[in-house]
Amino acid sequence: MAEPTTNQEKKDNLLNELRAKYTSLYKEVTSFPGPENSDYSIDDLFIKPHLEYYHQATPVKLFGNPWHSLDSYRNCFNYPTGRPAPRRILEGPPGSGKSLIALKLANDWCRGGSDSPLNEIEIVILLQLNRLVGTMPFFAATKQLLLPSECELSEKDIESILMGADSVAIIFDDYDMYIKQHGGDESEIKRIFEGEMFQGSDVTITATDTPKNVPGNVGRVRIVGLEDWSRDEYIHRVVGVDDNASSEIKRHLSQNGILADLMNNPVAFSIFVHMAQNDTELPTFRSCTSFFSYVLKRCHHTISNGTGLSSQLSKPCAHHETNHQGLDRLAFEALSEDNLRMIGWNKNEVLQRLGPSFYDHYVQAGILTEVDIVDYSQPSRFATFCHKLICDWYAASHIGRMAQLTGNEMDLRQSLSRIDPSEHQYVFRFACGQDPSTGDRILRYLKGVKDSEQLRILCALEQRGSVDDVKPEIVKLFSKEIQMWSLHSALLQRSTIELMEIAARNHISLSSLSLIDCLPRVDRSERKLRLGSGLSIPVLQTLYSLVINENLMISGGELAGILTFAARCSELKKLTFIGCKLPQSISMSPALSTLKSRNAEVLCDSEGVGVRLDFQFLNLDNGHWEVVGERRMRKERETGAQTSEEPNNNTGQPTGEAEAGRRDDKSCSIM
Repeated sequence: MAEPTTNQEKKDNLLNELRAKYTSLYKEVTSFPGPENSDYSIDDLFIKPHLEYYHQATPVKLFGNPWHSLDSYRNCFNYPTGRPAPRRILEGPPGSGKSLIALKLANDWCRGGSDSPLNEIEIVILLQLNRLVGTMPFFAATKQLLLPSECELSEKDIESILMGADSVAIIFDDYDMYIKQHGGDESEIKRIFEGEMFQGSDVTITATDTPKNVPGNVGRVRIVGLEDWSRDEYIHRVVGVDDNASSEIKRHLSQNGILADLMNNPVAFSIFVHMAQNDTELPTFRSCTSFFSYVLKRCHHTISNGTGLSSQLSKPCAHHETNHQGLDRLAFEALSEDNLRMIGWNKNEVLQRLGPSFYDHYVQAGILTEVDIVDYSQPSRFATFCHKLICDWYAASHIGRMAQLTGNEMDLRQSLSRIDPSEHQYVFRFACGQDPSTGDRILRYLKGVKDSEQLRILCALEQRGSVDDVKPEIVKLFSKEIQMWSLHSALLQRSTIELMEIAARNHISLSSLSLIDCLPRVDRSERKLRLGSGLSIPVLQTLYSLVINENLMISGGELAGILTFAARCSELKKLTFIGCKLPQSISMSPALSTLKSRNAEVLCDSEGVGVRLDFQFLNLDNGHWEVVGERRMRKERETGAQTSEEPNNNTGQPTGEAEAGRRDDKSCSIM
C-alpha cells in the first residue's frame, strides 16, 4: 500500500480508517451473556432509553424541574430549545447504555444518514477511554486506539488533519473513570473537555456522575431508564408482527413484577425478552436472585451442549459453574472503593489466577468478554465482565463466602465496608439471596449504613424468597407517612420507589407519600411522576394521600397532569399542595370527575402551617379554588345540613402531613 503524500490523501486515509474502526467496534458489541446470542446485532439489541436534557434557562424556583425529555439519543446535539454549548455530558448509571449511545453516534456518522446529528461534521473522534492504559497525549491515543498498526499516518499527521478540518466532533467514553485513574492538570483529554484545546470543536463525554468543577455552560443529558413505549417497541422488534408472541412476553413481564426495578436496565430487559421468546418453560421468579441464577445457569448449559436446561452438564462445565471462588474475588476487588481502575484485568493475569479451562468456559458462555487495551509499550488483551450486574453477582458470592468464614463481626464489617451500597445495591441483595444462611449478618451490617432501611427490606426479600415473607415489614413501613426529599440519596429514593411498587402490587396500603423539593412533574403518559433526580414514581393503586411540598410555580398543564396521575391512583383520597403557586382555576376534565366520584379532596395550604381551616379546596365540580367558608356554605346547600371543617387529627392537619405542614418557610398562593 502506497504511503499517502498529500494532505487530502492523508485526510481521506484517516476518514477511511475511522469508518472501518467504528463499524468494526459496532459489530463486536453483544448486549447480554450467552453464546446463542451471537447472531444478534447491536441494532437488534438496542433499546431506546429515556433521555432528558438540562434546560439551563429554566428558573427552578419558578418553573420547577429543569430536566426536559428528549425524543431520541440523536437529539443530544440539538435540543428543542436550540443548539447547546459545544461541550456536553451524557450521564447515566453503570450499564444504562452510555457507551452504546456513543458508539451508535459514531456509527450513524459512518453511514452518513440524514438522521445523524453528526452528518455535517467532517471528522468524528470516539475514544473509548476504558481501553487506554495510563495517560497519553490525545493524538497518540487517537492513533493507538483507532488506527491499525500498519497505518502510515503519524501522530503529527493526525494533529495536522484535525487542526485543519472544517469541523471536528470528539466523544470521550468513560471520561469520569479515566480522570479518577489518571486525571491530572497535564492530561490533554481533560484540557480538551475543559476548552483549553479544540475550543471550536464539539466535545461530548460519557460519565456515571457529573465531574467536579464543570463550567456552567456545559450541556447535560442524562439516561433515566426505560419507558413503556420503548419496551413495547423493543418487544415488537423482537417478535415482528406476531401479536400472540408479543402478548405472551408481556404476560411473562406482568407475572414477574418483582423484577420491575431490574427491567429499567436495558441489558436485563433484553435478557428477559429473549428468554421469554425462546423458553416455553420460563418460570415465574420470586426474587431478582432467582432470575439471575436462572440466566447464568442457562449460559453454562448452553455452552456445554446447546440444548438448554433440560440436559446434563459435562463434568468440567459443571465444576466451573459451581466453583468460581477466584472469579468472585476478582469481582469483589473490582467493585471495592479502593479500586480506581476499570472493571477488567490483563488476560494473562486472569489466566494465571483462574486457569485456562475455567477462563475459556466463561468466555464462551459470554459471562466474560475480551477487549483490546493499548499503552505506549504494546497492545494487550484484557478480560472483563459482559455487564456490571454480572460483576455484582460474582462479588456477592465472595461476600457470602466471607460471611460464612469470618467469625469476627468487626472483621466482616470492615470487609463489607469496601463496597458502597449506594453504588452497588445489587451486590448486597444478591448476597442475601445466594446464601440465606448468612443473610442475617449482612442485614445487621446494613442496619448501620445511612439511608439503608428500605434496602434492608429488599435484601430480606431476596433472603427469604418471596414478598409474603417480608410483608409485615412492608406494612409497618408504609403505615406511616413516607417522605422523599431532594437531598435523599439515590439509593434511598430508588429503594423507596421499588418498595412502594411492590406494596401496591400486593395490595398493601400506602398511607401517605410526601414529596419535598423533589421537583415532580408528570411524564407524557401521565402514568408516572418524574422527580428531579431522574427517578419515576408510577401510578400506585393503594396510595391514600399524596403531598407535593414545593416552593415553585405549577402551570395549568402541569396541574392537570398531576390531577390525572392522582385520579389513576384508584384509592387516593387526598392530594395536598404546600408552598406551590397554582393557577386560579383548572379546566374541567375526566380526572376531576373521577376524584369527585370517590369523595377525594384536593387542597392547597395557603399559610404553610398545616391548619386545615387555612386550606383552600379545589371545587371538583367547576375547577375553582374555595376557602373554607365558601366550601362549608356550598356543602350545606348541597346537603341541607350543617357541615364541620374541623381538623382530622390532633396536630390540626390531615393525617400524614404533620411533618410537611411544619415547613412554615413556604407559602402557597393561587395565581
